[in-house]
Amino acid sequence: SLVFGLLPVMIGSTGWAIFALALVSLCSLAIIDYTLSAEIGNDLEIVTKEEIRLRRDDPQCFNLSLHHSSTQRRKLVIGLALPLPLHTDQETLSLTAPKGISTFTVPFCLTARQRGIFRVEQAYVAFNSRFGLWQVRRALTCDLTFRVMPNLSTVKATFANLFLHRGDHGSHMQRQLGKGREFEQLREYLPGD
Repeated sequence: SLVFGLLPVMIGSTGWAIFALALVSLCSLAIIDYTLSAEIGNDLEIVTKEEIRLRRDDPQCFNLSLHHSSTQRRKLVIGLALPLPLHTDQETLSLTAPKGISTFTVPFCLTARQRGIFRVEQAYVAFNSRFGLWQVRRALTCDLTFRVMPNLSTVKATFANLFLHRGDHGSHMQRQLGKGREFEQLREYLPGD
């Protein structure tokens, strides 16, 4: 664009004509690219899973399933509209939709900061246009449910120690051999027993 901007100054009136022609061509190409790319991404949808279980404060990954009916390879960027208690290091994922495969999965990693049930109802996708002059963006509806359970990994270590039998934590029942007076009450068998 700098060359086209300096062209009128360097060449004169002929430069203005070339500059105007180039500008009209570029605008025409952008309009054609916009109209050809308006339908890109309409066939993409998120395949809903029943429920995704997470543990609090434990980074976990799950597979996000996407379905598209296009037979072309497409580069796209996807992001989920996550509620505040669900945190991810990667807000968007850049990937390529494979050619000829209608359903594909994308690994998505989350860390839940709070217990509870959280729903994600929107995802956002961006595609490059056919000539690469525009970025087409779409909002996809999805119905993902995240159930965040308590993280018991720290409790397990302390809970297991309660059942250890150590001599310094109190008295425990132990079998002692050779003590007691039960044998003094025994007698020999008599007739009639």
